[in-house]
Amino acid sequence: MTLEGKKALVTGGSGAIGRAIALALHHAGAEVAITYHRNRKGAEETLQAISGTERRALAFRVNLGDRAGIEQLFCEVKQAWGMLDIFVSNAVSAPCRAILNLPLEHWDYVLNANLTAFFDCTQRSVELMAGRPGTVVAISSLGAQRCAPGYAALGVAKAGIEALARYLAVELAERNINVNVVCPGTVQTPALNAFASVVPDVDEYTHSLVEQTPDKQPVAPSDVAAVVAFLCSPQAQRIRGQTIVVDGGFSLRM
Repeated sequence: MTLEGKKALVTGGSGAIGRAIALALHHAGAEVAITYHRNRKGAEETLQAISGTERRALAFRVNLGDRAGIEQLFCEVKQAWGMLDIFVSNAVSAPCRAILNLPLEHWDYVLNANLTAFFDCTQRSVELMAGRPGTVVAISSLGAQRCAPGYAALGVAKAGIEALARYLAVELAERNINVNVVCPGTVQTPALNAFASVVPDVDEYTHSLVEQTPDKQPVAPSDVAAVVAFLCSPQAQRIRGQTIVVDGGFSLRM
């Protein structure tokens, strides 16, 4: 599997999953750009991890909840590369709150920064893929299909991303642009601390989820990244509009 010569943009590249995806694409031969919002240190660590070759790694600071910021991002990508082959929508931004404690402005923000941002970024990515095969991969979560505490707004946004990806896969097939979704199970990253506001003990909660997994092992960021890299490869061209669950079998149990 090789992605030699490909240009890949990964949003949310300062976090554990985004970094693993950037690394996997880099190792497959792609030139990688990442985005970050507040975590500059994490972005710098990702850049260090994918540097050291003749392929240049790029990082762009952007708030994906801001349409002007998204427009500026793609102007900079176009200026740097003039093209794009791979877009991975990985960034996520949402508060954890019970539905009745969720202000309307927070609901609007979550849908805008996640679902609408995926819509906007994909349209702009397709413009940079014009005339060439391309790949779009979105990262979802089991919260799109199941109910997690405090996850309502983001769960709805992720479910929307999965539905949108199916429509995109059909409409973009004639342009030879492939669209799929990767849906991880419990990935033990610092992002899980967001549940602290809605569960008494985050460690106990995440441990209980792992215990429900058949092999009692958490999903690693590299597990998610390996599937993303495969979906970006020529070998995955007949997989279109699918949501690939990477959860170690967690969702198989009643």
